[in-house]
Amino acid sequence: IASKYPGRLAEVLVDEGDKVSQGRLLARLDTRTQEAERDQARAEVLRAQENLGATQATVELRLSELRLAQQELGRYSELFQRGHTSRQLLDQQQNRRDTANAAVHAAEAQVLAARAAIVAAEAKVAELTSIIDDSSLYAPLNGVVQFRLAEPGEVLGAGGRVLLLIDPSNQYMNLY
Repeated sequence: IASKYPGRLAEVLVDEGDKVSQGRLLARLDTRTQEAERDQARAEVLRAQENLGATQATVELRLSELRLAQQELGRYSELFQRGHTSRQLLDQQQNRRDTANAAVHAAEAQVLAARAAIVAAEAKVAELTSIIDDSSLYAPLNGVVQFRLAEPGEVLGAGGRVLLLIDPSNQYMNLY
């Protein structure tokens, strides 16, 4: 029985010679750091969701500005055709409409970025949850603890062995 990730061994719940059943919790690594990181990632999810709401409101604002710019351009086009305004004022209104259109596209891009930030933060939460779950070592089979290879407080590397578990129904010996 070995750790998947490096960390400090928090507790070992069995001793040598103990019989264990499949699925029993045998040992746990300290996960306080990962739990704090997961809490931070959850806060990032909430912040990204709030940011999404703000960027969606910005899109609505920019769309409203674009509608106004299009209406004003329509009015100035009519006035220009009748000879009541200059070409310069018409060009200014076309420029305002184009600027408002670009602002809408920029705001929509911000919405996409906010959605991507939510997905990234949720993925970080899932990753840390998986690491925390993998920090609890369970018996993969019914067996007997033959050796206790690590004690609480020891720092283990990835793949660090904690226990040696044997299956009493599958024993063999090599003789030379």
